[in-house]
Amino acid sequence: MHGALADSARCFLDPVPSIANLTRLFFNELGKKGSVIYNLMPDFISRLSRNSREMPLPKFKIIFQHLVKLLKDKHADALVEKICHRFELAKSTHGTAKNRDLALYFSFCVSLFPLNDRSFYKVRDALPVYSSFLEDQRIYNDFLSSLQPLIRTTKNIDVKVVYILHNNVLLYDIFNIICNKKEWKRRITRLLIKKSSLLRCF
Repeated sequence: MHGALADSARCFLDPVPSIANLTRLFFNELGKKGSVIYNLMPDFISRLSRNSREMPLPKFKIIFQHLVKLLKDKHADALVEKICHRFELAKSTHGTAKNRDLALYFSFCVSLFPLNDRSFYKVRDALPVYSSFLEDQRIYNDFLSSLQPLIRTTKNIDVKVVYILHNNVLLYDIFNIICNKKEWKRRITRLLIKKSSLLRCF
């Protein structure tokens, strides 16, 4: 059943407008049924990212931009954590056999979920799984884009440190730094960030 629904999601891209519209209506109704879309999302991500020839990244993005709108806010935290752990698959020969850019598909999915104070720590704790991919600027930017809305609104001091450091330190280092308050204070001092700038951020 999951496979059939994943194939149905491809119809968001159908060149026949009536079919694309029916697909939107179908998934809109499905989204009203509790946790159905949330339960389907991991399988959808897996199936639709499997082969980059059959599902190029631009088309993948269109489908998931539609699907994410149907998710309830309470599901976002758990889903972004699951996506972060999917990066293990992008490290394997089996996982990338038909899609060398698999990690880009996953990072795009992360970028669709603006982080909150809870999901921020879930993403941080999953760092060992995806850290090796952050050297790719596109993946780095996807993770950073999910952080930026939180940076603007939160009072969480750990997230504020990200705001201060992200132009000077790799995201990998930022997540490690915020695990240790003494460490991030030392790094801030070493980077010679002006006291007035710190006061504006906090």
